[in-house]
Amino acid sequence: MTTIEMGEFQFGRGFSNAFGSLRQDFGALLPSIFLYVLGPQFAVGLLHLTVLPVDPANPFGAMLGVIGENILANLISLAAVGSVIAVVGGRLAGAPLSAQSAISVGIRKFLPIWGVSIARTFAVAIASFIILAPGLFLFTMWYVAVPALVLEDEDVFGSLSRSAELTKGHRWPVFGYLLLAAVMIFLPPFILGAVSIFLPGAIDELIVTPLVQTLTVVLAPSLSTGLFHELKRVREGGGTQVANIFA
Repeated sequence: MTTIEMGEFQFGRGFSNAFGSLRQDFGALLPSIFLYVLGPQFAVGLLHLTVLPVDPANPFGAMLGVIGENILANLISLAAVGSVIAVVGGRLAGAPLSAQSAISVGIRKFLPIWGVSIARTFAVAIASFIILAPGLFLFTMWYVAVPALVLEDEDVFGSLSRSAELTKGHRWPVFGYLLLAAVMIFLPPFILGAVSIFLPGAIDELIVTPLVQTLTVVLAPSLSTGLFHELKRVREGGGTQVANIFA
């Protein structure tokens, strides 16, 4: 287990935590990525191109079919979120995970992650209904809720409370981190999406879309987990509890 001392919050350390862990343990993530992201997204693209092609006579039905396919694939990808967080968090705690363990965590944490996502999204949407600021505050406060759920075995509302506890006193830096993370997460998909306009539909459906979803699913939880570990280091001295969970 890695020993980490408490200290000042370091903005860039969350990013180095995330990318350093991915670099070391990306191999352990590959099976989860293929199982939970690339496979379902490729299947949806293939289904769209062959079984459910767009019917000019029934565009509404075709649109509903596409929406349903994408919702199903995106729901399945939530399992990959759990796998990514477990692999990154395990590495940072000095307890690297195997590929099999990463797949298992993804399955076990699928429904709780879905629960946190729904609760957080609903609360942020309600808070932002009149003005945006309250919603941004809540999202910042709960930014590391999913890593808390996976790595500390919290329940849905316990993870939201744990995130609020860890971000307290650092919410402006966390908000800045969140904004920079959003650029890192959404810029590559935006570029790929712009390029895909000039590509044949089959390449877009079978290659570009699965790749875009993979980048998002890997980067977003990695960056929140990197910050989660940094906040724990500042407030509590490191990731002891994370290491115990995966021991």
